[in-house]
Formats: sequence, C-alpha cells, structure tokens
Amino acid sequence: MFKRTAPFGTAFVLGCIAIGSASCGSGTVPVEKRTFRDTEGRFTYVVPPNWVVWMGEARSPKGSLFSVEPVSLEDSAPDFVAGLPSSMVPLVKEQTGRFFSVVGNAVQRTTTLGGVGALEVSFPVRIRAIDPESQVTFWIARHGNHVFILRVSYPAGMATEDSPAVAGIIVSWKFNPLPTLAPGTQPGRLVPQVPVQWTPVPR
Repeated sequence: MFKRTAPFGTAFVLGCIAIGSASCGSGTVPVEKRTFRDTEGRFTYVVPPNWVVWMGEARSPKGSLFSVEPVSLEDSAPDFVAGLPSSMVPLVKEQTGRFFSVVGNAVQRTTTLGGVGALEVSFPVRIRAIDPESQVTFWIARHGNHVFILRVSYPAGMATEDSPAVAGIIVSWKFNPLPTLAPGTQPGRLVPQVPVQWTPVPR
C-alpha cells in the first residue's frame, strides 16, 4: 500500500525503551539545544537540551525515544492517499502492536506540524504484562509526495516528565520547501494504465 524510505523500528530502540539505559549510544551528552537536519534536506527540528541524537533518533536522559519515518506515497492506493492522515492510523497501531501490548483505545486530535495539518495519535502500552503502563505517540502529516510519521516512545512514568520537551520538538519542526514542479505536473498522481506506443520495425 505504501513504500517506506526509512526503517520504522529496531530491536536496538526497543531495548533502550525497555531498560531506559543511559548506555545506548555513545559520547558526551550535550547540554545545549541543537538543530537536527534530515540528511536528505526534507525537514529540521530543535533537539532539546540533554537529549542525545544517535543514528537519527533523539533520546532523553530518562530513555524516551523520538524518531521520524518519511514514507513515500508512490504507487499508494488513491483511497489511502485521499484519507490521509487518518488512513495511516491502523498501520501505526499494527506496528505498535508488534513491539508493545496496546492496553487501551487510541486518543486522537488534529494539530499542525511545520504549518501542515497533522494528526496526533497516542496509544497506552505495556512492554510486559507486569510493567506499568507507558505511552507511544505519533504525529502524522503529509508533505509533498511523502507522509511523515513522527514517533515518541515513553518509558513507564516518563510521559509527563518528557512530554514538554517533545512538544518543543513538534513546535520547532520545519519542512523545507518542496521542489518547484513543471506547470501541469501532479505529484503522486496515479493512473490505471500507461498506454504503450509501439511501432513495428521494418524487416
């Protein structure tokens, strides 16, 4: 249905969430705000003080993890694209359920991301049945021919403490301008079939 351009989740991420380890990643923890720039130049956001960025993911001192997945809409079903961002919710719920136990109904609200309409979706989760409840929150927004899925995973009890810093990331988010298209071009337009022009070669 859709084509991914970056991994959604990794065992490393889940291990860091589960143990809240300060040893995930390496180097000195920076104390100042810094701007993270996507390697492909699609977006920027401000990393909160004392958060560590490693392999494109931002981690708080308490173990909350923030990641971004740009998903290409090339070849996606027209109904799916027309239904964005809501049509992405069942997919992010399915992905969340692969790594966590979803223990309640999702809470959704409309918002904006970098000036673009977005949907915020939060799932109450547990890593193990005996663990306290935790939370995974997504922000879903379309920009150009991609849908951007932002995700934060909070360890148990850390949502209240780390959510202000995450809110700062969302407020600071900026999409870079899209390339200028030729007149009449429709990005991501799907057609049922492209006719083939064939001319027989004289023998």
